[in-house]
Amino acid sequence: VQTMLSSSNTPRKSRSTRQSEDKHEKACDSYRNKLDRIQSRLRAGYKNDRGNSLREKRRRLSKAYSRECILR
Repeated sequence: VQTMLSSSNTPRKSRSTRQSEDKHEKACDSYRNKLDRIQSRLRAGYKNDRGNSLREKRRRLSKAYSRECILR
């Protein structure tokens, strides 16, 4: 019971830190959703020009996702 009542072992995060983490997580979710939609379009079939533009978008989003969500 004592360990449940005393939470002094775990540091609390400030409100601004939690908000920042929430904002970051939403941005990462957005990247994942966009990448999933592009991948679905690529699997569905496309004409050559459309496929090139979809792959380019996927590359840009994938780089941004890696930089902001994975490497952070």
